[in-house]
Amino acid sequence: MKKGKLKKIMIKLQLLYSNRKNNSNIMKSIIKKRNNTTEEEHLDKIVNKGTNIYVEKGFSVYNGHHNIQLGSNIFLGDVLINAGDDKGKIVIDDYVNIGHRVLVLARNHDYCHFNRERWDITTEKPIHIKEGVWIGSGSIILGNVTIGKFSVVGAGSVVTKDVPDYTIVVGNPAKKIKKISPK
Repeated sequence: MKKGKLKKIMIKLQLLYSNRKNNSNIMKSIIKKRNNTTEEEHLDKIVNKGTNIYVEKGFSVYNGHHNIQLGSNIFLGDVLINAGDDKGKIVIDDYVNIGHRVLVLARNHDYCHFNRERWDITTEKPIHIKEGVWIGSGSIILGNVTIGKFSVVGAGSVVTKDVPDYTIVVGNPAKKIKKISPK
């Protein structure tokens, strides 16, 4: 390889590295700002909400406070919600109980793109968690999902498809193991 060509490649690599470093610093400042927001401040930023909503230390909204609707009588452990800006609407109905370290992710990055585009291009799909749902600790709820009334998501499950009313699902991906009979 010629010396001039090698030098051009080195300059391009340095530019790519410096941009990556700059992007990293931008991300660090965004995360620091979000980490300095208290649980109550995150809850207060959600405009569409009912009453008697309890959040634990660690509850946060990564993006889309305006895109979240909460019912009443809800328990949210140290949940992370990412609703997005537009189509990633998240609705959580009354009497929902969500355990510790649960991720509710209506927004995602588009894996069909590469490099910087993969960071920049996102997709958003709605999530609806219906009345009386119980979501076990460590679960992940992905976009384009409805969890039916009084259903249970077992701890550590990854919900990628709709869950019917009165159903228990577990696993990765979450699968139906039992139907619940209302008493």
